[in-house]
Amino acid sequence: MNIKKLFATLAGVSLFAQTVVPFGALAATYSQELQDAYDWAHEKGVTTMDSIDNANMYGAITRAEMAKMLSVYAKEVLGKELDTSKACTFTDIDSVKGDLHDFIIESCQLSIMGQGITAFRPYDTISRAEFGTALSRVLWGDKYEGGTPYYAKHLDALKAAGIMTQIDNPENRDEIRGYVMLMLMRSEQGSNNPECEDSLVKLACAVDQNSENCPVACRDGATDENGEVVKSGDLAVTAKAAEGKKALIGGTSDLDTLTFKTSEEVTISSITLERYGYSTIDDVYTVQLEDEDGNIIADAKELNSKGQVKLTIKKDYRKVDGTYKATVVLVTNDLSDVEGKKNGSTIGFKVVSAESTAKNLNLDDYDPYTYDLVNYDGSKVQFSDRNSETKSYSWEAGELYEVAKFRVKAPADAAILVRGFTLTDEDTTDNAIEADKFAKDVEVTVNGEKVKGLKWSFNKSDELVISFDDVEIAGKETATIIVKMSLNEEFDNIGAWSKYYIEDLTKFNAIDKKTQTRVSQDPEKPIENINWTAYQFK
Repeated sequence: MNIKKLFATLAGVSLFAQTVVPFGALAATYSQELQDAYDWAHEKGVTTMDSIDNANMYGAITRAEMAKMLSVYAKEVLGKELDTSKACTFTDIDSVKGDLHDFIIESCQLSIMGQGITAFRPYDTISRAEFGTALSRVLWGDKYEGGTPYYAKHLDALKAAGIMTQIDNPENRDEIRGYVMLMLMRSEQGSNNPECEDSLVKLACAVDQNSENCPVACRDGATDENGEVVKSGDLAVTAKAAEGKKALIGGTSDLDTLTFKTSEEVTISSITLERYGYSTIDDVYTVQLEDEDGNIIADAKELNSKGQVKLTIKKDYRKVDGTYKATVVLVTNDLSDVEGKKNGSTIGFKVVSAESTAKNLNLDDYDPYTYDLVNYDGSKVQFSDRNSETKSYSWEAGELYEVAKFRVKAPADAAILVRGFTLTDEDTTDNAIEADKFAKDVEVTVNGEKVKGLKWSFNKSDELVISFDDVEIAGKETATIIVKMSLNEEFDNIGAWSKYYIEDLTKFNAIDKKTQTRVSQDPEKPIENINWTAYQFK
């Protein structure tokens, strides 16, 4: 690609102004959005380069390289599976070295690239038209095939979803690596459905939102005639420290409680936190946000090279009208035996920016609080089971049936307080019970006693999020926790299965009563070792 064409491409994506600078200096210049895209891609395995400078963000990308990036995204992020019944043979890939050869075949078996052709052209560079078509297939299968030209419907859908902002002259616009990462990140964090879950585009975006039957990524906020979000109102962010608490080395800790206060309804799409204190980036594994009921409202992410983390707020939690509280949850690496990473370090986080529909952002009354990093083994719990492989029910509407069961043992010299957990259904096949559609009631018992203050709901990932008033388990005691569910009269997936499980310790909300720290797990009996029962509804 010549230098003029490269700058034209950069200007088209609106990340840089059309200013001519020496090409050698270009590689050191990255917008925050492009830095975030690299961080996201590295976390997901879409790129394995260990720094943004080594990732060739402005380099043109070949069809073979595209096959790898899209295949990794489809499998690792979206959970798609290969159709190995497809032979996917090509006449020109024998010379392709390393794992790119296998990824070419995988991209075909995932129905992303190489459909109906015999020559793959692995070394050809990719145009925006080709990339957009392939990305659309990753997200929506063959839904937008058949346009004229071939890429038209695919690119229109990506633009409507807010993933690809520039679709003019796509056959002559070479795609580059950094923008591929950027658009993959947008596709995961934004809407994966250009009709925004339809139902007449959610009744034309709840009647109006500057209509034309809504889209413009199905607008969370009011927009002007150019589709730009109209900013109005005030957003103030303050923080209350969890005084007396420490941050655990190699553990999970609740830090500040953030309060978002608005003068009118405001949509908050993301916040950026910056690390403070006598600690390093290496001390941090991930940071996430949770609400007061333990719902994860912004998924865990790693810090970028600047010691910051941009957390994308999940769609269900974006609108704030009045006040809303969220807790900063830190997971640290276990570096207690590494020189310079022992007790005595401090760490904290401060909100430094927020993307929202508010015209004015006020962070003036927000001072960062730092927590001591300490070693503490007193909150280690053990998880176990006495479950069978499968269990069947002769189902009746409205009856409660066990759908999950596990045991937790408190540490030797400390009681723990259990507050809830999040259950994921392993069975996502066509034969799943689809409890998010049919669940009527949920009951949770601890050692046979019903918990009090029970709340339950399904999140956007169809996980069952459960919270309740604190249940104490005394030191050395083992408690059996059972979750039961009833299905309503409309349930028609007779013969379907469910296999609910707790994915990892971040989905189990419990604290050490003495120190108020999050529990950690005994590595001999971690939650990941539980043999969760599969339940069939006949």
